[in-house]
Amino acid sequence: MRAADVQAAIENLARADGASPPLINHVCLTCVQSVGAVGVCTSVRGPTGLYEPLCAVGPAGEALAELQVTVGEGPGWETVDGDRPVLIRDLDAVSAQRRWPLFAAAAAGLGTATVFAFPLLVGVVAVGALEIYWARRPLSNTAFADGLLFADAALLTLMTGITPDGDGADPADDGFRAGGPGDPFLDRWPQVHQAAGMVSVQLQVEPAEAYARLRAHAYANDQSLREVARRVVERTLTFSPDRDSE
Repeated sequence: MRAADVQAAIENLARADGASPPLINHVCLTCVQSVGAVGVCTSVRGPTGLYEPLCAVGPAGEALAELQVTVGEGPGWETVDGDRPVLIRDLDAVSAQRRWPLFAAAAAGLGTATVFAFPLLVGVVAVGALEIYWARRPLSNTAFADGLLFADAALLTLMTGITPDGDGADPADDGFRAGGPGDPFLDRWPQVHQAAGMVSVQLQVEPAEAYARLRAHAYANDQSLREVARRVVERTLTFSPDRDSE
């Protein structure tokens, strides 16, 4: 696979979708189809410096993205934090379980065996990550090279993103046009931000800590982060310094 072939495939999908220029979901969809993955996720370093998913496609993509956000560990987090690729060929291996005690076993339970995560580098700093998950191992000899090509395409798409007013946008900006109108994945995350803001006020803490409290509540109660956020916004769940109340 060549860079020109990757970009052409992305642009063809975008044109068929009536979008110009391509959006990040077109990169993810083309990637999952081209490399035979069960999930492809892209993320950015959000305003608080934390892993923030932008797009997730494939049979396991959305579940894997939300799992990482909830447990606070995984290949996307590590790639964004470390500014380097993370290549795990066996999520069932003891080394993977030790590396990510909460994420690895749950990801394997979702039918994934291998993950390659590539940093989206601006200079030497990762502004985001592209994660590719496969259900099988070993992979083809071109898996790493193909992943690099799609990571380059993802970065190009993010850096040339267009906001509704036509201006270029920062990938971490809430106005960044990552997916098309009504993108089913992206549309769910503003409520998480709103909930984090509400919890920040309730607890009188910084947004990053409020976000961590939301994640901890979701994990402890075996709920999705989006479900917890919805309940906070609907005011059926509030947080206090001593305990969380229904």
